[in-house]
Amino acid sequence: MRKSRLLAVVMAVLMMISMLPAMVFAAEVPSGQLEGELKMKGAPALDVTLKADYKKVKPEGLTDDYVSFLWERKESDSDDAPLVELSKEKTYKVTSEDIGYRIVLTITGLEDKGVTGSLKVTSDVVTEAVPLDEDINEADLEEEQGSEEPVEENTDPEEQTGEEISAEGYMNEEVQSEEQNPEDTIIQETIVNEEVYGETTDNGEASGEEGELSPSDEPGTGENTEILDEELMPINEPEDSAEPQDEFVSYNAQAITPDGSGILDFGTIDAGSEANVEPQYITIRNTGTGDLNFDSLSPEHFMVEDIIETLGAGSEASVWVIPREGLEVGSYQDTITYTTEEGATASFMAAVTIQEAAAEEPVTAVTAEPDALSFDSVEEGYEAPEAQEVVITNNGSSDVTLLQPQQSNDYFEIGELSAETLAPGEQAVFTVTPKTGLPAETYQDVISVKNAADDTELVSVEVSFTVEKKTVHKLTVVPEEMTLDFGTVESGYEKAPKAQTVTISNDGNAAETLTQPVSEWFSIGEMTATELEPGEVCTFTVQPAVGLEADSYMEEIEIPNTSGEDIFITATVVVEEKEEPTVKITAIRKPSEITGLANGTAKKAETLKLPSYVVIETTDGNKKAAVAWDVKGCSYDPSATSAQTFNVKGTVTLPDGVENPDGISLVTSVKVSVNGYTSNIASADDNRITGITPNGQYTTKETISFTAVGAGMDNNSPRKGDVRYLPLSWTVINTNTWTGTPYAASFGMGRSGNYSLTVVFNRQQYDGSSWVNTGEQDTKKVSFSVVQAADPTVTPTLAPNQKSAVQTGDNTPIIPFVIALIVAIACIAGIIIYRKRNK
Repeated sequence: MRKSRLLAVVMAVLMMISMLPAMVFAAEVPSGQLEGELKMKGAPALDVTLKADYKKVKPEGLTDDYVSFLWERKESDSDDAPLVELSKEKTYKVTSEDIGYRIVLTITGLEDKGVTGSLKVTSDVVTEAVPLDEDINEADLEEEQGSEEPVEENTDPEEQTGEEISAEGYMNEEVQSEEQNPEDTIIQETIVNEEVYGETTDNGEASGEEGELSPSDEPGTGENTEILDEELMPINEPEDSAEPQDEFVSYNAQAITPDGSGILDFGTIDAGSEANVEPQYITIRNTGTGDLNFDSLSPEHFMVEDIIETLGAGSEASVWVIPREGLEVGSYQDTITYTTEEGATASFMAAVTIQEAAAEEPVTAVTAEPDALSFDSVEEGYEAPEAQEVVITNNGSSDVTLLQPQQSNDYFEIGELSAETLAPGEQAVFTVTPKTGLPAETYQDVISVKNAADDTELVSVEVSFTVEKKTVHKLTVVPEEMTLDFGTVESGYEKAPKAQTVTISNDGNAAETLTQPVSEWFSIGEMTATELEPGEVCTFTVQPAVGLEADSYMEEIEIPNTSGEDIFITATVVVEEKEEPTVKITAIRKPSEITGLANGTAKKAETLKLPSYVVIETTDGNKKAAVAWDVKGCSYDPSATSAQTFNVKGTVTLPDGVENPDGISLVTSVKVSVNGYTSNIASADDNRITGITPNGQYTTKETISFTAVGAGMDNNSPRKGDVRYLPLSWTVINTNTWTGTPYAASFGMGRSGNYSLTVVFNRQQYDGSSWVNTGEQDTKKVSFSVVQAADPTVTPTLAPNQKSAVQTGDNTPIIPFVIALIVAIACIAGIIIYRKRNK
């Protein structure tokens, strides 16, 4: 038994030595769209830590460092159930609040690392305890076994060969299937606790202490009978042993790179820029059963983070690695090994290539100061505003020759450049002045300064200028004669003559303020309004005061206002001594025809300019008599666009002292003419595309925004026959349609090239109630170009889908180790067969 035990120790040592070399392959750097099936490691149960499983996710080689995480709780099985955010860490530990609900994990690719898109997975309902059939997570088993072919289980005790004897003295036929695959990318070394096997003497034989194999303990002959069955049984364990054997302790460590390749590749960097390189991280995991205490280390060409704290069994630490500063031009590959006081090691490779820094190309950088010009608003008929200067500065490192600045439209006068060729730091000046005679509108343009060498735009200046309609102050008073004649009354009257109405309308284009008028001999009614916007009206009444003595009264009543006009209403009344003459009406004179009224004039007596009185013939001469017009009953339609002529009937009220004994009709009428409407026809030439620079240049990372401005779209009070152009759709590569305001959009181009933006406008005509398409369209187009934006990411040194063996720096021949492994396996198999036969 002593020899057998010694032989077992030798075979185990040979096997471990043969397992040291490992072939490591560099994994492809993951890049592209997230695809496939995301899984979740860990059973959905209380206190279980969940994490992402990428085995069926593409791109291959994906790790936690290439995605962001979002853990959420779904509190209902409905599709629109709200989600409660739990964590954004890489893992999530299930809490009691999650019991009865489902956990949702969403991973989103980090675009700055070349991964885009997102995937989502939902767990089963969270329970208080892990179900028995879920204690071993299928995904975890797959991770441990890797791509190794499954080993067919042999349940026949007679045919079991015992692939390996564990350090604890157990025989486990499945050990070999779980050992490190020769293609694994993780390098590990194992130190076995020698106390399991007892002490050895100077001649290499076992001392015979407790736990040794002696000749008398051979199978079937001693107290320590070995049992070979389907279960794992201890070898040579004394049945009546007073003291238990020492517990086996192993010291193992693994170095795991993010992509599983075993290499941290920093790619190619310029000499002198090492300080700008972002660190990469390696995971050191304690895969043994004992605690590990790591030594400090200092590789030649890289700086690494020491592991200071003790790393317990099953724990891991993430440490940074970065190239040292001041490296000379060349390629560097260091095998970096973390060692522990217990003898465990974990190795990986770090690689970087240092190249000569590229010489700086001449830089053309031109700026404009200011980069936007805004002129003060002026009224129509304006004189040219004072010119403004734009200073062009060459901030680059080479000379530049400028072309004369150009504008998209023709709204501004642009002065000649003070200089055409600018050395670095030099400046040139040109002036900008709005042209005179422009109609009321807001004018915006972009002035471009281009490079004479290649006709590309160097800088642009936005220019704006507004021409407002000329302010017109115009207050119109009705009656037009501005005279209120109250006729003659007899002295001692108790009732004042009927009040007359004065109407004031704002026919200008500026707001006006009126002040309540006052009078000495007449009573003035309260004004209906004192603030008049363009087109608005106000009224007030005037009538003689009661109790005036016999006399003739005439007074100019001033209407104070802000229009700058002096407006007066003359009111007259004659108070005579009371007489008793008999005066009768003989006829009513028909009022003069009213013509030239604007189309759409309001249907009111004041706006239709109907007179407030008519002239009547009496036996005592002509007199004025008030008339009430039946405006509502006339045929006039203010919404009609055609010219209209109609009659308005009125009822005359005889003044005091005038009688109508002959029964003359007191109904009169007046003829009124309203002009037809002149349609507002918008021109297709006024359709515009703003916000995007014609022939401008953008990058693949820029967002391009624009607005379609349709001619006549500012017509907020359309009449029948009006025409406008409605923005319908826009096309760069695909066609997009607008369904309403705002007629604007933004887009970005992922590839460089020359493009054009096309906008289609529908011609519409107002039919009196709505805008209707006429079937005609207008198209406007703007050309532009897109260049590739600079990509700050480091290009991997391996081509896509390319794999190559990792150079570890260990040139030890592998053939002798393979032979030793085969011999060790054969010896172990022979021992087991021998013991079975003896048994």
